[in-house]
Amino acid sequence: MRGIDMVRHMNRRFLFSCIVWLAACPLWGQATFVLKGHLKDDRLILEMDKQLMDVPMLLVRHEIGFHQVTWSKEGRHLLLYMGLVPSEVGIQVPPLFTNQRIERQLLGRFPILEGNPDESTISIDATDLFVKTYIRWNIQSQETIKGNLTFIKAVEHREAEVIVRTVRTMERQGDNSTENADFSLYLLPDPMRPRLFDHRMGYESEGTFSSINWATKSEKGSSTRWRLVKKDMKSVISPPIKPIVLYLDPKIPDKWKPYVRSGIEEWLPAFKEAGFSNAIEVRELEKGTKEDFGQQMGISMVHWVDKSHIRGKEGGGSNCQKVTDFRTGEILKADIYLTNPMGLAQDYFVRCAPLDKRAQRFPFPDDLMGRLIQSVTAHETGHALGLRDGNYGEYAYPFVRMRDTQWLQRMSHVPSIMSYSRHHHIAQPEDGISTDLLLQRVGPMDLYQIKWGYTPIPDAKDPWEELPYLERLIRVQDSVPWFRFTVKINPPLGPGGTEEVADNNDPIQSMALGLKNLERVMDIIPETTQGPRDDGLLEQLHEKTLEFWYKQMYHVLSMVGGYSMQYKDGNQNGPLFVPIAMEEQLQALDFLLENGFKAPKWISKPSYEERLHNSEDKNLLLGNQLRLLKDLMEPARWKRMEFMEEGHGFEGLTELMMSKIQEGLFEELEQQEVIVEKHRQALQMGYVMEMETALQTKRDLVRGLSGYNRYQQGQYVLGGIRSKKPLLLKKILKGLDHSQHPSTQGHLMMCRDYLCNAPIEE
Repeated sequence: MRGIDMVRHMNRRFLFSCIVWLAACPLWGQATFVLKGHLKDDRLILEMDKQLMDVPMLLVRHEIGFHQVTWSKEGRHLLLYMGLVPSEVGIQVPPLFTNQRIERQLLGRFPILEGNPDESTISIDATDLFVKTYIRWNIQSQETIKGNLTFIKAVEHREAEVIVRTVRTMERQGDNSTENADFSLYLLPDPMRPRLFDHRMGYESEGTFSSINWATKSEKGSSTRWRLVKKDMKSVISPPIKPIVLYLDPKIPDKWKPYVRSGIEEWLPAFKEAGFSNAIEVRELEKGTKEDFGQQMGISMVHWVDKSHIRGKEGGGSNCQKVTDFRTGEILKADIYLTNPMGLAQDYFVRCAPLDKRAQRFPFPDDLMGRLIQSVTAHETGHALGLRDGNYGEYAYPFVRMRDTQWLQRMSHVPSIMSYSRHHHIAQPEDGISTDLLLQRVGPMDLYQIKWGYTPIPDAKDPWEELPYLERLIRVQDSVPWFRFTVKINPPLGPGGTEEVADNNDPIQSMALGLKNLERVMDIIPETTQGPRDDGLLEQLHEKTLEFWYKQMYHVLSMVGGYSMQYKDGNQNGPLFVPIAMEEQLQALDFLLENGFKAPKWISKPSYEERLHNSEDKNLLLGNQLRLLKDLMEPARWKRMEFMEEGHGFEGLTELMMSKIQEGLFEELEQQEVIVEKHRQALQMGYVMEMETALQTKRDLVRGLSGYNRYQQGQYVLGGIRSKKPLLLKKILKGLDHSQHPSTQGHLMMCRDYLCNAPIEE
C-alpha cells in the first residue's frame, strides 16, 4: 500500500477502532452509543452518531439477503444508499447483482427529527424502511409488501448491531402471506486481508452473485472465507484466536445431533492441513432458547427445517446462506438449513439398497439415517466455509480403485464432499465393501481446498505477495487430476461436469456396474414398499430409479463430443480442454445405442408395473430415452465434434457418429420380418423429427459466426444430416416392403411422409 492509499487506510482503521470501542461500551442502548433504536407509538426511531456518516454498514434481511449501505446527511435529511463497494483488492463491487449498470441506489430519505438533546447524534423515523420499502435481496426475492398489514414488533441491540423484528405481509401469486421478517443494521469490522480469488479453486468470490466469470478467468476479486488468526504464529499447528462457531438449533431431534456435529467436525482435519487445530467449534443451545436467537449477526446456526408433517411440503433440499463482507470476502455469518430427511433416504435406497440391508426397509434405522444426515451436513458445512457447488476432481479417480477397500478407506469413492456424486453406487455385493465406505464424506480434495484458502502466509505483506505460495499449491493439479476444479456448466462439456454419478475415469464400465445394481433395486422395490397405506412410496422410488438411470446414461453420453478440462492461468502451458479420444467416444455411443435406446424387460416392464399406472400416458422410461436422444442431437455437441475434426485430427468423427446413430436406431429395418416395438417407434420418429427440424430451421449465417445460431446446427453438420436423409428414406421404404405388422407399417409410413415433407394421409 503506497502514499495516499496508506493514509486513507490508516484513517479508516482509526475511525473504525473508535466506532468499535463505542459499540462495545457496557452502556449499550444509552445516548452515548453510536447506533441504537427504539419503538415509539409503533414507530422505529433510529439514533446514530454523526461519525457514522459514510461509514460502511450491512443492511441484512435474515435468511433472505444483504446489502452494504452507507448513511449520508444532506440538509435536514439522512439518506440511505447502497452503491459500488470499494474492495480491498482494487475493484468496486456493484450493488445489484441483477443489473450491474446500476452504480448507486437510494433506499430511503428520512427527515431528521428535531429536539434531540445530544448534538453528536442524529435521530430519524426509519419505520418505512422496514415495513414499506421494497428491496431486491436476491434473484428470487420478488414481493409486494402490504404496508397496512406489516408492522415492527421488537427492536433489539447487540454489539455493533441493531435488530429489527417485523411481522411482514406480502402478496404472492395473488394471495397474502404473513411471516416473521428480521433485519439487522450491522457495523462492519475492520477489513481483513483478502485472499485473491482464483478460478482454479472452488471458492466463491466476495458474494454469491458476483459478476466473475469463473469458467474462463480470474478477474480481481476476493475468495470467501472466515477470518482465522493463529494464537501462536510460530507454531506449525495452532488453535485460532477466534474459532468458527456453529450453534445447533434446539429443534434438531436429540438423536440426530451427534451426526450433525460429526458432519461439521469432518472438516477439522482439513484445517489442520492449513495449520489450525480446533478451528471449528460446535455449540448446543438450551431447550427453550428463543427461536429468533439465530437471527442476528455474529451467530451462525444449523437450523432444522423439517416440514414433512405439513401436507404438500414434504419436499425441499438442504442449503446454506452466508453474509459476507464485499470488501474482503470475509464470511461474517453462515447458516445451514437441514430439510427433508426422507429425500435423503430415498436417494440412498436408489443407489445402495442392494449393498446395504438396512436400506431395504422404510423407515431406515437411526444409525443409517443419522449417517445420511451427517453426510449432507458435511456438504453444507463446506458452503459455510466458503466453497461453492461445482465439479471437484471428477473424471479423475482410477476406475480400478472403486472396488478396492484400502483405497476407499484412504481416499473415499469421490475426492470431495462438495460434488454431487452422492453415494458409492457401483460397488457390487460380492465386493464385501463396508457400508460406511458407501457414504460420501470429506475427502482429499476438500483438505486441499481448505489448505489453499486458509493457510496463513505471514511473510506476505499484502494479497499479491501471497500469490507465489498459492500458485505452488495450485500447480499440484498438473500431476494430481482429482485436485482440479471446474464450474457447473449446462449442458456439461464432458464426464467431469456431470452429476449424481460415479466420479472416475471410466464412465462406460461404471455404467455397466450401475445397471446391475439398478436391476437389483427394481427387484427390491416391491418388498420394500409393502406395508404403507398406499403406493405413494412405490411410485416415488420408481420415479427416482428411472431418473437415476437417465443421469447415469447421460454420464456416458457426455463422452460423445466431450472434453476433459483443467483450468489454467496465462503462465501455464497446454490446452484447457482436451477432447476425449475418438475411439472412446465411439464406444460410448455404441453403449448408448445398445443399453440406453433399447429397453430390457427389467426396466420397461417391472414386476410391479400394474401398481403404477393404467395407461401409456406417463411412460417415464420412454420420456427419459427421448431426453437422451434430444441430448445426443443437441447442436452444441455436434459443434464440438466438428471442432475436434478440424483442430484435433479426429477426421470423419461426425460422419461416423451420424452413421452409427442412424444405423443403431433403425437396425430393425434390416430384419427379414420387420417389427418395430412401441418404444423404438417413438425413438425413431424422434430422430426423424430432430433431423427435419435441424434442416428446416432458418438461420442467419453471418450472425451465426458470433454465436447467434448457438442452438442451431452448423452448416457442416447440416450437410452431413442432409446426406443421411436419402439413405434413411431408402431404408424405411425397404422396411415397409418387409413388414406385415400393421403398427410398424403405419409408423414407417409416418416416418416416410415426414421425411418427404408430405402431409400424413387421412
